[in-house]
Amino acid sequence: MKLNHDLIRDLLLAIEEISNGHANFYIETIAQEHLPQYDFEEVEYHNMQLAQAGLIKVANKNSHYVLDLTWDGHQYIASIREQSIWNKTKTVVQPFGVVTLDVIKDVATKFIAKSIGIE
Repeated sequence: MKLNHDLIRDLLLAIEEISNGHANFYIETIAQEHLPQYDFEEVEYHNMQLAQAGLIKVANKNSHYVLDLTWDGHQYIASIREQSIWNKTKTVVQPFGVVTLDVIKDVATKFIAKSIGIE
């Protein structure tokens, strides 16, 4: 299955929104309540990929229980949170097909820096 970067963003935003730092959430509940536009299998796959990438904490290696975002997860979502930055980033990376999360974060960070006058 190919990674869907819109789903990655939406899933991270949903986890950030519902997280309280000490409760865990079943991925099926997150999918039903926050991501009904996606198939559950796709959400489940992306959840596992985000755990492997170190962007989210899960109860164990193959867990469907999401605990929270990691530090890296917070940093990643901070770079693509704003819809305008996300849209610009997608426009830049889309012609290249499959790109890594690091490339997406780097492109988004450059747009943020430019928008606040750093670059």
